[in-house]
Amino acid sequence: MFSKVVRLTYTQACSIISDLMKKALFYLTTILSLLFLGASIVGAQYNGPNSSYSIIIDKMVGRPIFQGSSIIRYDYVDNLTSSMFQFYPQDQVNYRLMVKNTSNVRLYNVIVKDFVPNYLEPMEGPGPFDASTRTITFNAGDFAVDEEKYYYMRMQIYPKSNLPSSQFCIINRTEARNDNTYDDDTSQICVDREGVPNSNRELLTTVNQGVSTTANRTVSTNINQIPSAGDPMGLLMVFGSLITLASGIVLNKKIS
Repeated sequence: MFSKVVRLTYTQACSIISDLMKKALFYLTTILSLLFLGASIVGAQYNGPNSSYSIIIDKMVGRPIFQGSSIIRYDYVDNLTSSMFQFYPQDQVNYRLMVKNTSNVRLYNVIVKDFVPNYLEPMEGPGPFDASTRTITFNAGDFAVDEEKYYYMRMQIYPKSNLPSSQFCIINRTEARNDNTYDDDTSQICVDREGVPNSNRELLTTVNQGVSTTANRTVSTNINQIPSAGDPMGLLMVFGSLITLASGIVLNKKIS
């Protein structure tokens, strides 16, 4: 048996090749449109050209408020000058950190580092203490737009024999950063090396602080907020992709 040979005219062959090229163009256009659409959506929501990256860290120190010789509460302030309050040797000092995302986009993998100064020994906090670098480092995680978190640390002043002079001040610095933004802040305390607890002022210890203020608590706001849509041009790119995709579908119907 012999196979049937189909002979095509030049015009018929050109028509078939043209149809195949049109179908190939349609499929290629559809694939590129879908890829472009996905990239446009991601870029518009998370990394638009107008994305603004910023973060705030606020470091505060607890000022003991006494009733008689006993502490009744701690008021957190930016700094404690010698005229406001002076700590004594082996007193415990409470610090509070507030980290807030002030960007218009979500922040990922925020790292907080506290630089512990000389004459202070960390006792409790949200991360491990590296004695070789005298730093406390921890991962604060991700932050939604306007989200803020609070962390607490407790440190103890060295014994009198290890302190340098009669009166001096200590500055403690903390920073918060990720790949896109950075901020730091400091807080000061002052120490009276010759200060001795007495009937008018007890030694500041964990026991007399009542309810612990150093639990690693966090307070978050707007944690379910949708990230900013970024530059309006990103949305135009999305609509452009949809129009291109629709054009390809119409072309395919005409071919069929």
